[in-house]
Amino acid sequence: MASSTVDRLVADEISELETIVPVRAAAIAGLTELAEAYKSIGSENIEAMSRSVRALSAIKSPSDFFGLQQKLMTEGTASAVRNGVKLAGLTTSLFTSMMSPVQARTLSILGAVPR
Repeated sequence: MASSTVDRLVADEISELETIVPVRAAAIAGLTELAEAYKSIGSENIEAMSRSVRALSAIKSPSDFFGLQQKLMTEGTASAVRNGVKLAGLTTSLFTSMMSPVQARTLSILGAVPR
């Protein structure tokens, strides 16, 4: 009797490890991809700021300033929305890939529970 209990506990621990390893791998891959996206967005923002400063330094009249201001606000808003959608998608993908093995394990445990 004790041997079957120990065997069951060992099997449960092995099953838990089989669930944890893919979660860890998915987390590392997803976080790496997310970090690269943040790095890319940061570089794009620095380049955009540099272009904006050069354009602002070339302004010769108030009407040019207001025209450029409107253009920069439009471009900045579009960039922020585009980057937000990209980061939200990557974050969703990260959590989905991390939770899929956990969900499968939970469902297999629930399926084994008598109703």
